[in-house]
Amino acid sequence: SMASDPNEEFRPYMEDGHRIMDPLLGTARNGEDCWGLYAVYDGHGGEKETKYCEAKMHEVVLAELRALPPGKDPREALINAFKKVDGQLAMLGAWNS
Repeated sequence: SMASDPNEEFRPYMEDGHRIMDPLLGTARNGEDCWGLYAVYDGHGGEKETKYCEAKMHEVVLAELRALPPGKDPREALINAFKKVDGQLAMLGAWNS
């Protein structure tokens, strides 16, 4: 389950976001694991940036996991995904808002 509190007393809009993808990656190479992604995006960068992350981050994480060579640490895929999305946001001018 999921819940949120927009705290309307202080702000009439919500800048935070989330995305749940379960399963994200149905079966690992060994046939045993099932991966899920549970993401919470803090909207300090603004609503537009949060919406972008909600729409794109899971796709980039999935692509990085699939491209990971056997035996490599999956943390590398997460780090690469975050760096790529951060770069995409920068190219879109996100840090100017």
